[in-house]
Amino acid sequence: MKKGKKIIRDPIYGLIIFEKDTESSILDIVDSPEFQRLRRIKQLGFSSYTFPTATHDRFSHSIGVSFVLGKILDSLNLPKEIAIPTVGGNGTTSRVSISKEELKLLLRLAGLLHDIGHGPFSHAFEKITLVNHETITKEIINSSSIADILCSIKSSPILKRNAKKWITDIINGTFQPVWIKELISSQLDADRIDYLLRDAYMCGVSYASFDTKWLFRHLEIGRINSEHGREGLVINAKKGIHAIESFIISRYHMYEQVYFHKTTRCFEIIAQKIFQRLLELQKGGNPLDGYFLGDAFFGFFNHSGNWLKNFLALDDYMIMAHIIHWQTYTNDKILKGLCSGLVNRRPFKMLKEVEADYKEISDIRDRAKERLSREEFEYGFFVDDYKNMPYKDTYLLGIKGPESAEHIWLKFNGQQKELAEASPIIRSLKNRELKRYRAYIRRDLIEKIGG
Repeated sequence: MKKGKKIIRDPIYGLIIFEKDTESSILDIVDSPEFQRLRRIKQLGFSSYTFPTATHDRFSHSIGVSFVLGKILDSLNLPKEIAIPTVGGNGTTSRVSISKEELKLLLRLAGLLHDIGHGPFSHAFEKITLVNHETITKEIINSSSIADILCSIKSSPILKRNAKKWITDIINGTFQPVWIKELISSQLDADRIDYLLRDAYMCGVSYASFDTKWLFRHLEIGRINSEHGREGLVINAKKGIHAIESFIISRYHMYEQVYFHKTTRCFEIIAQKIFQRLLELQKGGNPLDGYFLGDAFFGFFNHSGNWLKNFLALDDYMIMAHIIHWQTYTNDKILKGLCSGLVNRRPFKMLKEVEADYKEISDIRDRAKERLSREEFEYGFFVDDYKNMPYKDTYLLGIKGPESAEHIWLKFNGQQKELAEASPIIRSLKNRELKRYRAYIRRDLIEKIGG
């Protein structure tokens, strides 16, 4: 007997619907403490300092990715049974057949969980800890209440036995067949589709504009002749090429205008400097006045105690509450200044921005290092660099990374062409690396370096 539906209103897709009987495991994960924590992790970190309405979270993004994956699966012309290679306890490989509905549930679960390992302020936190969020994601999947949920899937005995490992393999980029992994991580995946649409909407910009329904309608699974005949995602070029061009161009514009915005990047690095200063004070044995962070923060950084429990206790709200406290109550002037600048939105001054040629930035950096004290240089000056490569076409089979380079294949009258070969627009972007360097300084130090 059906138990009904769970309906979520979403500004991007309208209504997101979960079936309570067949998709109860999805709802159980959504209700878990580990997933609810994503409500307290902003999707775009400090982009709200530049785009005031960009206050959405990884909770809504993850639900959106899960929804998109379901829609893609519905649109694909798949057989009733899909063979999945599995490794038994004795190391032998066999094949397990799952239905299209079971695959859809597996992918919707993987979409929910793909970002569950993000920490406070996401990438700013990750750069200081040097622990990739995907590593933490896999640990959460295997060592928390999420593992219990995945091992208790009632609607499918096959998923009950295998979902935990299969989702981990999807995140690792080692899942077979490869096209299933590609739906979550590739040049054309549900993650990018959702974050481009959602981020553009929440930032109030119009850069991300592409027709997802039309794109899904003309997406299929085919043999990739140039990649040893493996199964992969293929787009019907006659109908779908303009939608995929719009997708790539949207990504280019969003990175240039939103993700790499100079003010947003500035505050991300200020947050990194706060984390850096906290660790320096702790290692130096200096007490933090008004310190009430507890064991979670330093326990995670120092890998002491239950590091996963410590990590799950950290979120944007908790860290920001401490930053607000320290801007007033710490006696450390450097920490106080960094915290005050972050709380009250006082960005550093961008002294210079250059493309490709680093020499001008290098000269400014040398001058700053010569004229500033060690602590002024370390915490009052920094150089940010980034590169925007909207379309890379070197395929890295089985290698998972946030910028893994992969092909997009199009089908022309039975023949296959790589997207950059088929599209003059994308050809102009192919492997085009736009690299920028920016030098920032605390405003009270500008005269000191003669800038």
